[in-house]
Amino acid sequence: MNRVFVKTMIAGAAIAARRIVKFDGSGAPVQSGAATDLHIGVSDQVADVAFGDKVDVVMSGLPQIEAGAPLEVGQSFTADADGKAVPAATGQIAIGWAYNDAPLADDIFNGFIGRHTAA
Repeated sequence: MNRVFVKTMIAGAAIAARRIVKFDGSGAPVQSGAATDLHIGVSDQVADVAFGDKVDVVMSGLPQIEAGAPLEVGQSFTADADGKAVPAATGQIAIGWAYNDAPLADDIFNGFIGRHTAA
């Protein structure tokens, strides 16, 4: 059985596909822009969306995510300025763990979503 939690919401700004997202001040999903953001999930892998469009946000499961830096399997990740996944520093709030390697920036990998403090 595949257990995934996906919520369809209205984008508060343009969001690229496979990017880490957060809530804006009004509760709409927007692309994350910093490692310190309180990330909620990952945007759908199908297409980029514009402000006001519907976006599916994967809030738990194993979505495809675009890497902003190399990641190794099991490594905790957070977001860079473009909402791409990058390694989380020890003590940082991470959005998930890499399920497989992403050897290069811009690689697509699967990430297990689960907010936690990186060790």
